[in-house]
Amino acid sequence: MSPISKNELLRLQKKYGNDVEVGKKLGVTRQRIYHIRTKYGIPSTRADHSKRDDKLFAMREKGATFQVLSDKFGIARSNAYYIWRKHQEREEKAGGKASGVRARASAEKKILKTPIKHARKFEA
Repeated sequence: MSPISKNELLRLQKKYGNDVEVGKKLGVTRQRIYHIRTKYGIPSTRADHSKRDDKLFAMREKGATFQVLSDKFGIARSNAYYIWRKHQEREEKAGGKASGVRARASAEKKILKTPIKHARKFEA
């Protein structure tokens, strides 16, 4: 591969989004693109993910389905769910209120831990 300039790599990264796609375009591995990118001091596109994740979480809280989220952000439905779940866990740890599936699971655990006070004894 002939050397690629920093500006050319930035342009390709902006156009294709990640090392894998840039590597495919240039006919090299993602590892080679990573090496060149770090040599030039170019940050990964993952730095932009926190903004995307915040938008995804806000849309989900307003009722958007995971299919809509995956189409809007160009990710798999399972990734949209994963991002939403991780964001929700962070909010719960920070003192936010639990909602949805997590809240129900938490309530069910409390119910299961509660001792039964008036259990009938069945005779065989």
